[in-house]
Amino acid sequence: MLIDIKAVDRLLVSNHSQAAYITVFGDWGQHLGGCIPSYMHNSLVYYILRGIQPGDFLTSFLRGDLFDAMGYADDINCNSFYNYCKFLHNYAPTNCFGSEEIIYSWIKSGGVLGQQESVNTPGVAE
Repeated sequence: MLIDIKAVDRLLVSNHSQAAYITVFGDWGQHLGGCIPSYMHNSLVYYILRGIQPGDFLTSFLRGDLFDAMGYADDINCNSFYNYCKFLHNYAPTNCFGSEEIIYSWIKSGGVLGQQESVNTPGVAE
């Protein structure tokens, strides 16, 4: 899936309405906007799209250390574990979560956009 980088950047600095997420990401955005706490959207989107490391809660969750994640989570995120699992399982690239090594590799690659740019840039080694 090719992503309009400028549309993503506009979205991330805007008011983050659910309609805006749906416009940019389709079903992916609908689930993100409807199930993940709104104050977590930027962290999750920046991590998936740009490979920018999120905070302690989300990093722990992404690597699969749910006990550690619970220690960092606020009450809203504690009650959203199922929604995070559902979102990651159904919409996130499978190679962006699951272990410390996977997270490191994802960050190093620059996320979806970094991988997209390396594929579209002649002479860039994989």
